[in-house]
Amino acid sequence: MKTRRTLLSLLLALALTLSVSLTAAAAPDAKGYEAVTYSDGHTVLLHNGTQAANYTGAYEAPDGTTWYFENGIAPTGTDIRWLTSKNEQNWWYLNNGKVDRTHTGVDHNAAGWWRVENGKVNFNFKGVAKNAAGHWYLTGGKVDFNHTGVEYGDGAWWRIKNGKADESYNGIAKNDAGYWVIQNGNVNFKFTGLFFNKADGYWWYAKGGKVLLDYNGVEHNDAGWWAVRNGKVDFKFNGAAENAAGWWLIENGKVNFNYTGARYVTVKNVTAWWRIENGKINQTFNGLASNEAGWWFFKEGKVDFSYTGLCRNQAGIWYINKGKVDFTYNATVKATDGKTYTIKNGKVVTDPAGNPTSGTASNTSSNSTAKR
Repeated sequence: MKTRRTLLSLLLALALTLSVSLTAAAAPDAKGYEAVTYSDGHTVLLHNGTQAANYTGAYEAPDGTTWYFENGIAPTGTDIRWLTSKNEQNWWYLNNGKVDRTHTGVDHNAAGWWRVENGKVNFNFKGVAKNAAGHWYLTGGKVDFNHTGVEYGDGAWWRIKNGKADESYNGIAKNDAGYWVIQNGNVNFKFTGLFFNKADGYWWYAKGGKVLLDYNGVEHNDAGWWAVRNGKVDFKFNGAAENAAGWWLIENGKVNFNYTGARYVTVKNVTAWWRIENGKINQTFNGLASNEAGWWFFKEGKVDFSYTGLCRNQAGIWYINKGKVDFTYNATVKATDGKTYTIKNGKVVTDPAGNPTSGTASNTSSNSTAKR
């Protein structure tokens, strides 16, 4: 009987010894464990001086450092692992096997690239963040390699292509808020003017970095002033267009500053023959001026085809027939002012007193209707 009790005691002691050993392996923060880093930089987990080759998991060192070991060896390089650090379970960033709570960036594990903030993955992150390789667009904390657009992060709005900011991109790009001028990879909110987009070959008008698709006006670049229609230069446009400085004659999309005369264009929804001076519509012009088809009587900037009578310019007094100087007209006429005028080849040659006429005034109407 005594022998049997002795044997049972030995077996119980052995079982307790094995239990302590197994418990220690499962909970490496127990007494007898330590993380040791050797001169070559690798770190191992020791238990009572021997490598804990059967242990894989986290270890909380007495100094507060959290380690991750695989078969007792800390993996080299960087990784993101699900483990418990200081009683917090999360996906933690590891640097040579050690949780680095100071690290913030974009880092990877076997499942993808992730937004890491203060050592752990932030699954709520949406936007642009950077690492040593560049700027990346993330949603749900993970880099979205399928995304292309314009997104915000790190203090700027970036042109994103397949998840990564293209920091060499110069052109137009869009997001849900519209189209934007991108220079060196991010939106240039200081840009206002015409911007050439190489991708589609158009010059676009932008204000504060945003393309104004509904804008119509006249804007300039180094090559001249141009008609903008629906946000881009319209090289096929011929007519009149307006900007803050007035209305302008446009030919093949460009202001023709060399033209002075009259053209049939629409200004303020009024289509007429308008007086043009050095490419600009003179809406207040009154008097005589010419174009390729002859000399015309203008009233408030446009030819008045209802007028028949006399008009003076610096060259003399002229006979106007339905808005146009009639150089074939010869007659002595009595005007509605009761005075008689002698007209030869459309020009008054003697005034009512019988004296020869000469031009002494700027363009003015005589306010007289001539009658034979």
